[in-house]
Amino acid sequence: MRGWFLGVLAGLSLGAAGAAAAAPCAYTGGAANVELPGRPFMAESTADGCWLFVSMGHLEGDKMGSGGVAVLRNEAGRFRVMGMTPLKDYPGGLALSHDGRTLAVATEASVAILDVARLEAGEAGAVTAVLPAGAGAIYLAISRDDRLLFVSEERRARVSVIDFAKARGVGEKAEIGVIAVGRAPVGLAMSTDGARLYVTSESVGKEVFEAACQPEGGEGPQHPEGVLTVIDVAQAGKDPAKSVVGVRKAGCNPVRVALAPDESIAWVTARGEDRLEGFAARKLAGASAAAPEIAVKVGAAPIGIAVRPDGQQIWIADSNRFGHNRPGLLTVVSPAGQVLRTAATGVFPRDIRFLPDGKTLVVAQYGSRAVQFVPTDAP
Repeated sequence: MRGWFLGVLAGLSLGAAGAAAAAPCAYTGGAANVELPGRPFMAESTADGCWLFVSMGHLEGDKMGSGGVAVLRNEAGRFRVMGMTPLKDYPGGLALSHDGRTLAVATEASVAILDVARLEAGEAGAVTAVLPAGAGAIYLAISRDDRLLFVSEERRARVSVIDFAKARGVGEKAEIGVIAVGRAPVGLAMSTDGARLYVTSESVGKEVFEAACQPEGGEGPQHPEGVLTVIDVAQAGKDPAKSVVGVRKAGCNPVRVALAPDESIAWVTARGEDRLEGFAARKLAGASAAAPEIAVKVGAAPIGIAVRPDGQQIWIADSNRFGHNRPGLLTVVSPAGQVLRTAATGVFPRDIRFLPDGKTLVVAQYGSRAVQFVPTDAP
């Protein structure tokens, strides 16, 4: 460990299990696919389960640089597309405020702020503000008190911290500062108590680790492994540059992170190694190049990850994104790290998450232009 990694170590700040309760709009549609007018990146449900928002790109003849948010409504237990709110730039990750009033969307060079009530009503003017962001804004997380917005900037090796309360109130960018992380940061996961933010970065510089990862898709030189970074949220709101409290070596191209319900394990998908990794949260303070406590071989190019709220299943979206338009796979892993089963999905499942019922998985099938609903009641 040298250079940047040791620098992070030197500058480290000192600074409920169980299934979700039944939502008012229960999903009863069983296994189903809903076609969309674009390629979905991610889906986000409202807390009551009545609405589903899906970020989509490649609209109007598959042209990059256009997209929107599809609005789906739960009608009699099934979701139906009600409409779409267009966005100027290509949309990626979504984050819904905890009060349910605001939806933030990462759109490459900006973050769009949308009014949820207007989205649900199909009204014009749902986009209330567009905040400039760094190159490659791709994933978002909102603090539990709705005060801070975190934006992973994939092409700038950093996470920006924005005063979200001010940004959604008067439309100001209100950037507090930035947090230096590894190269190509994408995945963000907030702890239940809101105290910690976990960030995946696909790689680091060669001055940190040796180049040991094979190029994905078979092209390009070898590159170093990536890292999982742990951030103190309260400190990030005061002095982002001093908010990193832990950095852990995390395999080749780690791209998503999700926490066990009791937050004992941080689960990470290492896309470049077709592997799911489990990191003991209590060991994530400081800087370490130790191997993960759990490592599970899964399908090709895993990206999306979701832990069922009862903690009994970890679902992985094996994207097969370098498989020339062939379908991916869903892999189910136990908390102890055993593969339980697999399930079919479409082309390039990119992001997955559970509905508020705690048992229905929603899969954004980027290549198949659909969202998939998967019942997970089976053990």
